[in-house]
Amino acid sequence: MAIEQADWKDILEILRETCRIWSVGLPKDLFYDHVSRQMTHPWGLRNYRYMVYRKNRKIVSSLKLYQLHFSSRGKCYKFAGIGALYTQESCRGRGYASDLLMEIIRIAATKQSDGIILFSDIDPLFYKSFGFQELGGTDFSITLSKSDHLAKDTIAADTTVGDVSLEDIGEHHIPFL
Repeated sequence: MAIEQADWKDILEILRETCRIWSVGLPKDLFYDHVSRQMTHPWGLRNYRYMVYRKNRKIVSSLKLYQLHFSSRGKCYKFAGIGALYTQESCRGRGYASDLLMEIIRIAATKQSDGIILFSDIDPLFYKSFGFQELGGTDFSITLSKSDHLAKDTIAADTTVGDVSLEDIGEHHIPFL
């Protein structure tokens, strides 16, 4: 299994096919620019990667992999974040997404992650077979706050519902607000 970090050329190949799904109506050039800004933002450079699964040197499946740090009640937790799992249309039905997801779960375990958070818009039934549990908006909430005493890449999590500052979310989300 050839799983590796994607370069920009790989990412453009993925975006060409996924633009109609995830661009939220943006024209292709603006969507590509949006993704580029996410990846070149200081947080993105440290914590955001596209991973690809290749078969015979061809990308067959891909996902976004995030390195996340949460703090709750004085304890820090290291999580892997997974999003945008996608199999190229010509390669579907062969188990490539399942293989990629299983390998990323294995990698997260070897890096001693405290857990994995999956961001998905598709039917959660697929992910339940891997042990993921669905968290709806009423089950899970997070308050973001900037705090000088936290590590650089840590999000302070509070289980109470509170106001969220849009500045804290990050400039790369502004085109979608």
